Amino acid sequence: MRKEGRHALVWIVMLGMAFALRVWGLEAQSLWRDEVDTVRFATQPLPALLRMFITPGHNGALYYLLIRPWALFFGPNDFALRYTAVLGGVMAVALTYRVLRRWVGQEPATLAALFMAVSPYAIWYSQELRMYAWILALALAATWCWMRAFWDGQNRFWVLYVTLMAAGIYMHFLLALLIPTHFLLTWLFPHRLRARWPAVVLAYLSFTLPYWPLAWWQQKLLFSPTFQTGHPFVPWPEMIIKLLTVFSSGIHRIALPGDLPQGLVVSPLLFLVFSGLLLSPETHVAGPGSWPRRAGLAGWFLLPTVGLYLISLELPLFTERYLIWTMPAVYGLAALGAWQLIRRHPAGWFPLALSLVLFVVGIGYQVRYPIKPDMRGVTTYVESQRGPGSKVLLHLGYLIHAYTYYAPDSRPALVEAPAPGPLGTLEQTGQDLLRRLGGATEVWLVESESAMWDPKGLVRQWLDQNAEVLEDRQFVGIRVTRYRLPSKNINGPP
Repeated sequence: MRKEGRHALVWIVMLGMAFALRVWGLEAQSLWRDEVDTVRFATQPLPALLRMFITPGHNGALYYLLIRPWALFFGPNDFALRYTAVLGGVMAVALTYRVLRRWVGQEPATLAALFMAVSPYAIWYSQELRMYAWILALALAATWCWMRAFWDGQNRFWVLYVTLMAAGIYMHFLLALLIPTHFLLTWLFPHRLRARWPAVVLAYLSFTLPYWPLAWWQQKLLFSPTFQTGHPFVPWPEMIIKLLTVFSSGIHRIALPGDLPQGLVVSPLLFLVFSGLLLSPETHVAGPGSWPRRAGLAGWFLLPTVGLYLISLELPLFTERYLIWTMPAVYGLAALGAWQLIRRHPAGWFPLALSLVLFVVGIGYQVRYPIKPDMRGVTTYVESQRGPGSKVLLHLGYLIHAYTYYAPDSRPALVEAPAPGPLGTLEQTGQDLLRRLGGATEVWLVESESAMWDPKGLVRQWLDQNAEVLEDRQFVGIRVTRYRLPSKNINGPP
């Protein structure tokens, strides 16, 4: 009973710490455009939201549907809206222990849950109004059901497994990569596969029906000669390095002293992962930490990256957050390695401590160096300064949704800037600008990520040459410049 009491106390402290780290600074940064899209999609008319399930290119329709009541109830409240991600993030910590206890044993699973609790990458997406914290939790819950069904022969869990995975692919379509991953992992346990193959085959055939609507629009985009994802192609080894880097230190690049290579940031976690994979624990051959289970964790991390790489050969799609749900496998192997090293020698604490120090440094970077465009600060400033006849020129134009989220009454004054592209000319851009501004003599240029559609900077270049700069301010991720156009342009181009 004393041991159980200590274990319960450890869990109370760990979950409390995980919750505190995720709530701390939850509304410190403004909602960025993807988060504003979440609010827009969730609160749009219900028929339009339901059409997203079969509309090509739309991802996460079920996520928007599930948070719709929450978003409608709380309205434009950054803290309340992001709190949904906090709930998913804390749940992922508990599920990490629940799942990995069967894979690596109780003590390593507790360490893995500690990794998840203080992981700067997990914390970042537990503070963002997107689906990533929830798909991490959903992947863990589905994996637990898969274990109960396949490892324990509890066939009723196949129904729950299929249900959770079907829901998961409508939260983020790349979670579908977990389905073939689980299927391939069944071959690591041939004695169980021989005993349960009818249930396994039936379960995986069951995915055909819920996946069909997604497959319908995905194949249209996959074979479209004009569709572009906006993601660069990433070679498979670079995928692995990028994932291990963010799992080690979060979204920021940590500055190392001197000329030390950046790869050292990954070294402590990678050392623990290889230790967990290669050091044989003193357990029964079929128990936690056995070779098939360690290989299974490696497959949980590597197989989805291979699948995404093969997809990217035709349609580049890689970005680290899309595979956030492979993180528990990395932390599971690292925790097993740390536990084996600690049991062998007191110096085994060193790589574990170093990994946790890097986690803390990563959290510090995320707190100290905000990167989300500060549209909340921009709208507060511009709306308090601009005159009644002035226009707000948003460059890129998609920022209009983020601006109206924080300043809904400003819509009549907002103008989307031209997107001249690499072939545009200064003269054409100027004519388009004057046409859109409709005779306004005072213009506030709100510029963020404009190089996406204006690589030569023609919009700002034309304004600098043809208008007077009254003030120029820099916010996080956004530059705001106030211009006065000469009165000769008040009627626009001839």
